[in-house]
Amino acid sequence: MNLVERLRWSFVLPFLLNLIFPSLGGAWNDKTHMAIAYIAYRNLNRHAKDRIDEVLVLHPLYKQWTKDAKLGRAGLYAFMHAAIWPDCIQNSAKCEGYVADGTEDGIVPPVSQEAWQNVGYSDRFMHKYWHFIQQPYAADNQVTKEAQKPNIETQLQLLTEALNSNADDVLKSYDLAWVENLVGQLHQPLNCISRFSVQHPAGDRNGREVKLCKAPCDNNLHDYWDNLLGTQDDFDSGMKEGKSLVGIQNTTWWFDSLDIHKWVNDSIEVAKNTVYSPAITAADSSGNPTEPDETYRKVAVHTAVNQVVLAGHRLADLLNKNFK
Repeated sequence: MNLVERLRWSFVLPFLLNLIFPSLGGAWNDKTHMAIAYIAYRNLNRHAKDRIDEVLVLHPLYKQWTKDAKLGRAGLYAFMHAAIWPDCIQNSAKCEGYVADGTEDGIVPPVSQEAWQNVGYSDRFMHKYWHFIQQPYAADNQVTKEAQKPNIETQLQLLTEALNSNADDVLKSYDLAWVENLVGQLHQPLNCISRFSVQHPAGDRNGREVKLCKAPCDNNLHDYWDNLLGTQDDFDSGMKEGKSLVGIQNTTWWFDSLDIHKWVNDSIEVAKNTVYSPAITAADSSGNPTEPDETYRKVAVHTAVNQVVLAGHRLADLLNKNFK
């Protein structure tokens, strides 16, 4: 193979692999994750904030994250960047040195204990399967299959417990970034559910198989929800979004429970009642995918805002209670 052919395949092969094994790892875009982190940081108690500032200094990217921080804001900058780091390590172009473990490009966890491990920065696996749970939702009397483990629920529980342990602070800095990210991921409703139907007898892969346009266009329901608050991925956009949402209050949302299993179920109910609207499921069943109308979008944006604010407050409460 000559140089031209090698260069051609260097671009084509990743594209083909993505068609065969499309990624399930990411959810919410960077802007949304950082907005959640901003809300959470503003609601940390003094002890949790001081300890979090201490352990994040130990993250390998701390200096990079805080190089532009204004005086007294390094902790906030680090905390917001940490929330997107578990997504970064899934992209070898952004964070080098990590590999997709498991099968189907890392979506299906390996059958080994390494899938569950919590060993810190020596772990070079992407752990894509930590980012979601495909809790089955049966439509049309379809047969479903049990959600695979480990998943977002099992690992968020494990990593949170580590923050409340006597583990060393280096490990806690690794775990903290994951906890930030996974709390955010869990509140994207489609990260918690897979709908089984006649059209999708093996499940719709967290809404990714629900197309919103005809091929070769590949817009899908999951990506639509990921980007409801805008497609920007820069730090300033995340900061601006967080500031705009931090004052929203509704105490009936986030002070009811710190039960992670309940959070998963809450997101599943949002997916059933709002995400999978009759119009969406009818279009999917017809084989004539169409973009959601403005009425759906307004409801979706309102729901996404609620979920983001809820995630920020729940993350703060989780860290206030558990950070040792």
